[in-house]
Amino acid sequence: MSGASFRGVSAEQDSRFANKEKKLLKTMKFPPEFSTKVDLTKVNWDTMKPWVGKRITELLGGLEDEVLIAYVIEQLEGKKTVDPRQLQISLTGFLEKNTSLFCKELWQLLISANETGTGIPQRFLDEKAEEMRRQKEEAERVQARLREANERRQQEERERLEREAAERAAFDEARARAAEEERQRRQATEKDRAERGEEDDERRVRDPAGEQGGSEDKGRRGGKAASQSGSERSAGSDSDTEVQRKRVEREARQKALESLGK
Repeated sequence: MSGASFRGVSAEQDSRFANKEKKLLKTMKFPPEFSTKVDLTKVNWDTMKPWVGKRITELLGGLEDEVLIAYVIEQLEGKKTVDPRQLQISLTGFLEKNTSLFCKELWQLLISANETGTGIPQRFLDEKAEEMRRQKEEAERVQARLREANERRQQEERERLEREAAERAAFDEARARAAEEERQRRQATEKDRAERGEEDDERRVRDPAGEQGGSEDKGRRGGKAASQSGSERSAGSDSDTEVQRKRVEREARQKALESLGK
């Protein structure tokens, strides 16, 4: 006993495991895809590794088993080919009822990767194309929204400038009307004064000399009173003119505002 030694063996070297595997290969049902041979050296593993990790995590209910993921990739990467049936048997203890589903999906992708000539499964190419299409559409929508916003700003600016121009035009028109009305009013006032002056001259011509004269003192008082009265009328007229001018300007501004409101 003391001279005896023990040596471990792998599952492949253990005839009991080999016999059990052969029995499983004969009794288990495998998908038809497994009959297609795949050249694993033509597969782009940079695109396949993320899928392997994501799919295993999904089948484990969200649990990320890094050891299992590394084991699966180790069974495939760097090899010329493998028997998908043996891969399924070796993964059954980890994925249990989901093993056949995972292996079938995996082998379908590997077959497609061989067929595309790029080493990338057609499904991945289609998904990438769809992602790029969505990104392009989103970029176009963003650009369209930016163009619409810019057009709205430009339109608002044009409308603002048009309103300001209309306001200025209306104000200028109202001010011109007020100035014209003021000019006409002054002309009428001057005409009225001229007519009153002519009437006074006619009355003086018609009146006798005695009636016009009276006493010199009375004439001087009358002249002084007339001069004062004339000065007061002149001052009052100028004041009335200023008041009238301001009133006309207020009315012109009011008309301009009412015109814009309409």
